[in-house]
Amino acid sequence: MRLGVILAVAFTVAIVGAAAILYFVNFFQPPVKEIELVMVDYGFNRASFAPTLMVKAGEVVVIKLKNNGAHPHEFMVVPNKDMALMMMKNLISEIDQMDLSEEEKLELYEERHKEIMMNMDRMYDFEMEPEEVGESPGMIMVTVLPGEELTIRIVINDPGTYWYLCQEADGTWPQIHQEKGMVGKLIVEEA
Repeated sequence: MRLGVILAVAFTVAIVGAAAILYFVNFFQPPVKEIELVMVDYGFNRASFAPTLMVKAGEVVVIKLKNNGAHPHEFMVVPNKDMALMMMKNLISEIDQMDLSEEEKLELYEERHKEIMMNMDRMYDFEMEPEEVGESPGMIMVTVLPGEELTIRIVINDPGTYWYLCQEADGTWPQIHQEKGMVGKLIVEEA
């Protein structure tokens, strides 16, 4: 009888101890915010729309992207949507002057767009996982193909207003998807 009581007390102490450890481990983990965005032609969650996303500086943000559109779409975060648009419009204007078919122009745009992004300096302090999905070391940028789903984890450490957008031009040349409504606000608040 006495052994049974000792075992019951030991078991109870072990369970309570494990629960306490789990609580404190979770207590000191950074908060996680989950966001789901469905990419359509041409918006996020519905055509010509993108919800405002609110996160905290340093918060782990899990973004589930699903492309329900007929074209590839990017998910890119930039500090200035107008500058990003101007850069790509200048590139499109340059390419549009070339004696190429629309298909060749689109291919050249995609190639040059990726080169520009790969060569940009990091515009803000962030972390992105898994790292292999990042097409550019200086930005949060991934491409999601039609029917594809992709989950990324990001942490933006600098508070401020950012923009998430798509600069693909497939199906809209010489306009980019950002001009068709694929642009939304990402507000990073103080922790």
